[in-house]
Amino acid sequence: MEGGGATLKIPAGALTADTEIVLRRSRKDLSARDFTQQADAVVFEPEGKVLRLPAQLSFAKVPENPALLFRQDGLTVAGMGSSTFVNELGVAAPAAAGTVTTSVSAPQLAGTPEGAAGAELFTDRVRLSFMISAVDTPQMPVVLTAYDVEGVYDDAINGDGVGDCAFQVQELIGGSLALGCASEPTTATISTSSSTVEFDAVPFQANKLETPVVVGVVAGSEDLAFFAGFFRFNTGPCFGETCGGNGVCEIVDGKGQCACDEGYASNGLACDCIPQCDGRECGGDSCGGSCAPGCGSGEMCDGG
Repeated sequence: MEGGGATLKIPAGALTADTEIVLRRSRKDLSARDFTQQADAVVFEPEGKVLRLPAQLSFAKVPENPALLFRQDGLTVAGMGSSTFVNELGVAAPAAAGTVTTSVSAPQLAGTPEGAAGAELFTDRVRLSFMISAVDTPQMPVVLTAYDVEGVYDDAINGDGVGDCAFQVQELIGGSLALGCASEPTTATISTSSSTVEFDAVPFQANKLETPVVVGVVAGSEDLAFFAGFFRFNTGPCFGETCGGNGVCEIVDGKGQCACDEGYASNGLACDCIPQCDGRECGGDSCGGSCAPGCGSGEMCDGG
């Protein structure tokens, strides 16, 4: 849809139900830090409606050094250039770009969801390590939003709470964790103690992902955050598999399989107890059952 110089391309599957979207002008000023709004803002309503897939936002008339400002996850976010991606309906405006105070140097991110789909695939088997440079950012909100681009998951992969909880932050260097996704719309808020912050992003409420998802990254300060890009992620076949506590999951020919403890036999991703009845006709079989055929009252079992 388009109007007021703005265009919002909402992909199929982004809305779970038929939704009437209204576009109107707004007097809101989204200027933040040295990013200065250059024209009237527009509002896509219903404001605050979360999209299941990112929508591409663009403005026809932008200044020479353009940025787009929009509201998302309780933050004012800047997307550099005349086009960016949003995951929430709301207010947006073109702006003259100022100083980018937050940038992601690792992992390598793609500028579009389609670009991420053809880029490196990250999994839980290899550390997904972030390195973010942050200047003049004492509090740094980080938002990692997982998108089911292939439409295969019924569950809410970002969690059922108020925040983006597909991932959580671990092994944090250069700051301390101030808030997590359970208490705010962002994945985490980091109190920085260095100009470079490093952490591992670990699957949290996304559960097992057998089909890759695309993950959008936003990071910055509380008054102005920055859209950084997308990466592709899924979990391996052994993610979350415990083999019932009686073995270890190993990947064999690309599939998960349990290497079981003594007394247990592998049954795919389970370890089945092996009855211990050799030389016995009754009594417990060590698996919660009884050896057959069993003995009457007062009779002795063969084998003791």
